[in-house]
Amino acid sequence: MPQYSFVTTHNGKVLDTDEPLDLPDVEAAWHEATVYAGQMLKDLDGSLRSNTEWSVEIRERGESIRAIRIVTEGKK
Repeated sequence: MPQYSFVTTHNGKVLDTDEPLDLPDVEAAWHEATVYAGQMLKDLDGSLRSNTEWSVEIRERGESIRAIRIVTEGKK
């Protein structure tokens, strides 16, 4: 079974790198990443600032294969 790891970054700084998970395929890894991203946004509870970037990246054998990126922009 393939192993997938998940790397979370905020403004280019790595916040967390999870231990690889054994998952059946990339679609299962994508499901895990979307659930995680949704929970992270929910947990922010209004505290997400403008002009920031947050991402969770799916890696297989150290290579990035998919990513979810949230970019906020603001002039004020």
